[in-house]
Amino acid sequence: MPRAHYRLAAPILAVFCWLSAQTLADPLYAAAAKGDAQAVAALIAKKTEVDTSVWGIAAANGHDAVLATLLRLDPGSLEDGGFDALEQAARNGQSRIIDMLLKAGFDINYKGGYSGGTALHDEAPYGNLSGVRALLAAGINPRLLDDRGRSALFGVQDAGIAALLISVGVDVNQRDIEGKTPLLSLLADQYWREDQEPPSLAVLIKAGADVNAADKLGRTALAHRGTRFDTNRDLIAKRLIRAGGKPGNDCDGWTRYQDAVVTRNAAVEKWSAEVDAFNAEVSGMSRSEYRERREIIEDRRRALDLDNWPGFRSLRGFVNLSKSQREEFHRFCNQSTGSDTFDLY
Repeated sequence: MPRAHYRLAAPILAVFCWLSAQTLADPLYAAAAKGDAQAVAALIAKKTEVDTSVWGIAAANGHDAVLATLLRLDPGSLEDGGFDALEQAARNGQSRIIDMLLKAGFDINYKGGYSGGTALHDEAPYGNLSGVRALLAAGINPRLLDDRGRSALFGVQDAGIAALLISVGVDVNQRDIEGKTPLLSLLADQYWREDQEPPSLAVLIKAGADVNAADKLGRTALAHRGTRFDTNRDLIAKRLIRAGGKPGNDCDGWTRYQDAVVTRNAAVEKWSAEVDAFNAEVSGMSRSEYRERREIIEDRRRALDLDNWPGFRSLRGFVNLSKSQREEFHRFCNQSTGSDTFDLY
């Protein structure tokens, strides 16, 4: 892992460990994790604050006596606590817990979490097919949208889960508030190397996902791939092209593939390979070697005048646009952004 990644990961790991330690140090959480219903009742009687994680850990471990105690002594937490409990029960195959929650009056379609979605919104991207099946069997509505206008199909990588959600009526071309569909979000919001392909991609395309759907800035799935990889080698781009995918417009000035007319420039390709080699070897470099090689790359980038290339924002897949094409692109971007100052040339 590059040093930069370690620097980013370290504080995140520290926060995670601190939160884990705080949770484990909570006597109420510890009692719920052990399944000690009497201790849970005693602590609640002492006015101990009940965090939703207490509901979750009891549900995850199938401690129905603890959950019954929480339902009896902390009914005011049924919505938020029940949401965590439902997620964990589904994820860990605790069907008895799901039944208990529903009998206690918990609304299985309650929207919580950071995105304002149902438990299905959280469970489906998690990749647990049995958990998704459990929620559907319990009667959750798979077609509800979260606060961003997204269905549970957004972010799903697992082919089985994608197929199941589509089979129960989830719209494969649902648009969110950014204009993205499940397919577009899958490829634009998540990182896939050029030798990778999300398992759910073929399922979405087979079910009728619009491979040419564009977000509110005019970016199609193929345009997003073209900003990162060479579409002649990228597995995802190849599948999109076979399915009739087109580049569309990209108003951030990223690479525009127009009618699959892509030009190659030997000098740029050589520079691109040098960048790839640099990134691959950076973790083993000394500071002096890092600075020296980085400066060489930057000098060659300036010599190639890449910053003034229309559409330059990536390492591969460059397009030369004619003046008329640039004018057309200019007009499109001004309409999309509501600006009369956007210019690429």
